[in-house]
Amino acid sequence: MFIPEKVKNNKQQILLLMNATCGRDELSSTRSNEHRQLRTDGDSVGYLLLVRKEREQWMGDVIDLEADTDTTIALSHITVESLYLVVVNSLQLAEQCREFMDVATPMVDLFSPQMSCHQIISDSLTDLKKEAMDLRQAIVMEIESIGDNLYPHVHSDLDAADRASLHEQYVKTMQKCFNFGFEYHKELTRLVTGPAQQREELSKGLVTFAQHWMHFVIGEE
Repeated sequence: MFIPEKVKNNKQQILLLMNATCGRDELSSTRSNEHRQLRTDGDSVGYLLLVRKEREQWMGDVIDLEADTDTTIALSHITVESLYLVVVNSLQLAEQCREFMDVATPMVDLFSPQMSCHQIISDSLTDLKKEAMDLRQAIVMEIESIGDNLYPHVHSDLDAADRASLHEQYVKTMQKCFNFGFEYHKELTRLVTGPAQQREELSKGLVTFAQHWMHFVIGEE
């Protein structure tokens, strides 16, 4: 991703352009006034250039940014066939294209004057979150199944030494399963930042999973 020199020191505008690339334009209340000012500041409009990655190493300035989870995921799903020029508002497109073509002609030809990736990116991110939530449910069910299958053998009619060894393996296995489950839920809370209904479903699922863990711990005391 590349930007014109005039906005290289304006990280808020760059983040705004990145959000526009992903079809996201929601702004936090704490920054809304600053972003509105950026939208009206002609010297800060600029554009974002997405170029297919080549083998050549970039030797110019590099800007480090911290984007949120949704933006990071969405950007990772964008495939660039040649070159995309992104602006925040479609009204800025013609002017920014002319500005870019002034320095890029004759190396670049403009063949698609305007397109939108909003719906594609939004649908892709929604599908990813749904699949991640479905996987969460599958993981929880599998952990419960492992416990249900192992527990009867721990208390089967075996001699004391075998029973103790089997119980130790059972505890270690369930601890690893629960550790993995909690790690997955931790990462999932970073991904699921969308509708309140989905976040509520995740919260209830996490509480239920924690209760299963507590029952396991209490049962092994």
